[in-house]
Amino acid sequence: TFLQTATDRQRGFLSQGTLTRQIRTILVLGIVWLIGQLCVNIVVILTRILDCRITESGKVGFSDWIAAGGELTIAEMYTLIVFMLLGFISMDMVYVAVAVNYGAQCQLLIFLIRGLNERIEEKSISLQQAIRDYHSAGNYIDGLARQLAIAMSLVEIIVIVQAVVCE
Repeated sequence: TFLQTATDRQRGFLSQGTLTRQIRTILVLGIVWLIGQLCVNIVVILTRILDCRITESGKVGFSDWIAAGGELTIAEMYTLIVFMLLGFISMDMVYVAVAVNYGAQCQLLIFLIRGLNERIEEKSISLQQAIRDYHSAGNYIDGLARQLAIAMSLVEIIVIVQAVVCE
């Protein structure tokens, strides 16, 4: 995309510095999302720990597991907590990777189309080349809508279902 949108202008909304800052902002927001999700997961686990009790045999029993006879030793409980946190982190990293990739691809597409518009307005590109570039941008949009948009929609559905189920 950088090669296709290279222009003589390096200021305003078409500068590559602006694009780089926007993509970095998307990445930072993804990292903030990951940290926020980690904090939420820790709170969920802590509420589970506070909801448990030590049974007469010295084992930890979770209130919803005790009816089914579910008791854990302290070491088993901490092992379970570590595995739960690793699982949550892994899941959230995949979600953040999909969201950051989608945001970056959309930002690159905006940059590409604005660059094409600017070159057409300046008349620094032939009409045939402009049509070819817009056609390739259309193909890029189709690919974005087919693959990444579906993945992003699934991530949104999963996050919403988790929020509803966990709350």
